[in-house]
Amino acid sequence: MESYERTMEKKEIIENTLLEMMQQLPYEQISVMQIVQRLGVSRRTFYRNFPSKDACFCSLTDRIIQNLYLKMHDSHPHEQSMYQVYFAYWYKNQDFLRCVLRNNLKDVFANRFCHHARTEERIFLQRISSPIAGCDEDILQFYSQGTVAILMNWARRDFDTSVENMARKMERVIYRPLID
Repeated sequence: MESYERTMEKKEIIENTLLEMMQQLPYEQISVMQIVQRLGVSRRTFYRNFPSKDACFCSLTDRIIQNLYLKMHDSHPHEQSMYQVYFAYWYKNQDFLRCVLRNNLKDVFANRFCHHARTEERIFLQRISSPIAGCDEDILQFYSQGTVAILMNWARRDFDTSVENMARKMERVIYRPLID
C-alpha cells in the first residue's frame, strides 16, 4: 500500500501541473487527458487522486489557502503585522491569483476561502484580537467575501499597491469603522 506522504506528493504534482497549464491555456480548454499526458502517467493515476479536473483545482486551492494559514500560524504577531504576512503570501502566489482571475474561477476560490474561514480565519482573527473574531457566521462570511474582493481587486490591478499599504488598508477596515 502506498504511503500517505507519497500519495500527497502525487496529488501535489498533479495540482501543480494543472496550475502550470492554467498559466498557458484557458481552464475550460484543459482536459484530464492533457494533464496526464504532460505528466506521463495514466488517466487511472489521475482518477485515483481526483474525481475530476474541478476537484483537482479545488484541492490545489485548498492547499494554497492552508499554506497561508500555516505561514500565519508560524509568524509572530508582534514582529510584523499579520496582514503584512497575509499580503506578502498572496504577493508570492500572484501567479495563482492571476490564473483564478483569467479563468473566471473567483467564485470557486471565494467558496474555498470561505470554507476555510469557518475555522482557520476565525483562529487568525482571534490571534490578532479582531472584533470580528467573536461574530456569528454571517459576519464572518461577510468579512471573508470582502477579503476575497480586496485580493481580487489587487490582482486585477496587477499588485500595484505595496504589501505594506494593503496591510494598512485591511487593518483600517478591521479596526476602525469606514464611516464615522
